[in-house]
Amino acid sequence: MFDGDGCTCSFWSKEWKNSFILYLGFVSASEEYISWLRYKIFTLLGEDGHIRRGGRTAYQLYFGKYASVRLIKKIYYKPNLIHLSRKKFKIDQSLGIIHEQARVAKLVDAQD
Repeated sequence: MFDGDGCTCSFWSKEWKNSFILYLGFVSASEEYISWLRYKIFTLLGEDGHIRRGGRTAYQLYFGKYASVRLIKKIYYKPNLIHLSRKKFKIDQSLGIIHEQARVAKLVDAQD
């Protein structure tokens, strides 16, 4: 549904060692549409994003790491949905890193 109008950004933080950052975003030239989308996602899923202006003609709705993970699970709610392979590959790579970080954190916590 949103695959053609959205993006993800992921990277290792320079500020927090061993912290992997993930953002999910939607972009539109219409501020009204982006505001409506933010409202709909919040009312349906309880996830609150942030709107910023990107350049002179675009508005961006972004979600932080944990909201992004929850939204991705809703967007790709079952296998074999229509999607752009390059975007899904990038998302799967990011989710794999986050999953591995959570697994390591549980192991460390269990040892304390």
